[in-house]
Amino acid sequence: MMITKRSKSHIVNTHDGLTLLANRKGATRNWQFPPAEFFLGDTPDEEILLGPKGVLYTYSIVHVDRERGPMHSPWWTSSLEFELLAPWSLEAGQEPALGATMQVVHHTLVDGSEDYAFQQVTGTTS
Repeated sequence: MMITKRSKSHIVNTHDGLTLLANRKGATRNWQFPPAEFFLGDTPDEEILLGPKGVLYTYSIVHVDRERGPMHSPWWTSSLEFELLAPWSLEAGQEPALGATMQVVHHTLVDGSEDYAFQQVTGTTS
């Protein structure tokens, strides 16, 4: 069997805004996000787009060793209604309310690579 590398990003611009690509193989029927970067054999049978918005129902703050410097500030991980575990970053005191509507936004990592994060949609809670 051949090993195949994914040829497209899991972050997709649509007319509705940024969305996230999930996929699954026919035999497992389980959605996977982020999608696998490499495949053994065939690529997934199905793909879906998640977002551009979801409802926040839990989050955790991950604190890192401050001795590593300012590039290693605390970061957040959250679960949204569309069953997605994703990072997002806020300053202390800017925590969103549980039930807030969040949208996918562009985020640049410390190393300069492009990624995604979530941002609260102003004035929204469920």
